[in-house]
Formats: sequence, structure tokens, C-alpha cells
Amino acid sequence: MVGLSNMSDEADKVYLGIYLIVGFTTLIRTPKVGDGLDADLEDEEEEGLLSSTGRRFNAAWSDVTGMLDESLL
Repeated sequence: MVGLSNMSDEADKVYLGIYLIVGFTTLIRTPKVGDGLDADLEDEEEEGLLSSTGRRFNAAWSDVTGMLDESLL
């Protein structure tokens, strides 16, 4: 008959083994995603962020200076 202390040690070893296998697998193998689609989406996101940054900066600047941009009227 197996005592509780032996079961705990075995469970700890199994848990540690699974943890190490998953950890090493995560470090070695990264998930692969379609490269073409990602590149296009990244370009679109970058363009959107750059264009909205200019608008946000102009809006913030007009808030700070208290001036309205005439092109917005």
C-alpha cells in the first residue's frame, strides 16, 4: 500500500515533468501564423496609427493653445 507521502512526491514529479516539457516546448517552438496576411494587416494598422496620431496631436495642440484649426470649420 502506498502512503500519502509517496503519492505526493510522485504527483510533484509528474507535475514538474509536465511543466518542464511545456516550458521547453514553448521556448523552442513558436506558433506559426500566415506571414502574408500578417504583413498586410501590420501595414494597415501602422498607417492607421500614424494618420490618427497626427489628428490627435493637432487636436491636443489646439486644446493647449486654445486655437481652432480653420480647416476643421
